[in-house]
Amino acid sequence: MPITYEIDDANGWVRMVGSGVITDEEVLTYRKRLLADPRFRPSMKLLSDMRGIERVQVTAGGIRRLVHEESSHSADLAARRLAIVTDSPVAYGMARMYQMLAENVGGAIQVFRRIEDATAWLRSEAAGDRGAAPGGSRDR
Repeated sequence: MPITYEIDDANGWVRMVGSGVITDEEVLTYRKRLLADPRFRPSMKLLSDMRGIERVQVTAGGIRRLVHEESSHSADLAARRLAIVTDSPVAYGMARMYQMLAENVGGAIQVFRRIEDATAWLRSEAAGDRGAAPGGSRDR
């Protein structure tokens, strides 16, 4: 399965891992599975590790559809803190598109190239802010 996740109840984290080829349907299916998981709480910190993706077949339309579906859960997503990590230029661009389109849905979303920067941002007190990660840049 190209997208898997683990819930760390004790620490309030969800770690999603993408691998192989990622499509629109896989992203939407993952999101539905996570929201339906009884262990998931909207206030959990989300770390989306996309470094294992070999090919991105996610489209702009798929991202718009995801954001549209999330908008019906905006009250639940208001507290979310999502860090997306990727070393692929294509996946980075798609993640930034998602970040911009989902800005009004709720919560804070940041895109990173390094896992260390993403986890530091999630752990920081300012993680709820939409501003830059510690050090000012998310592109390190």
